[in-house]
Amino acid sequence: MIRATEAIAWTSIFPYAYYMIQSFDEVLDQDIAFYAGLLVATFTFCEFLSAMVWARVSDRIGRKPTLLIGCVCGAVASLTLGLSSSISMAVASRAFGGLCNPNVSLVQTCTGEIANKDQQGDYLDMCIIPLSMKVLCKLTSHV
Repeated sequence: MIRATEAIAWTSIFPYAYYMIQSFDEVLDQDIAFYAGLLVATFTFCEFLSAMVWARVSDRIGRKPTLLIGCVCGAVASLTLGLSSSISMAVASRAFGGLCNPNVSLVQTCTGEIANKDQQGDYLDMCIIPLSMKVLCKLTSHV
């Protein structure tokens, strides 16, 4: 379930990013697509930057507290994104959400740690599910 929250945090902005950015007075109409891409890319790039830091944090304080921190920060980031009144606030909110989201790699690590040898195949299925969801989203976005 926690793995799903990250996917929702990343993809939930897709349907309304254009209209949200259009509502910001400082953004020109020809720049809306650029800023929409920036909002999406900022989240994943910041996740990439902080992945190793969160791995060390989870080794020190434990997996559960780290997952809880990620869930709380994700909720705060979503709330601040929704209340954003400028493009800079929206980008900062997405950056915060990406930097404070350890859930992607941490959930896979936790699943790998608790799985025994007989369940390793099931663990591989859990790794393939997010990939297949992304492919499905990509295919349906063109329909």
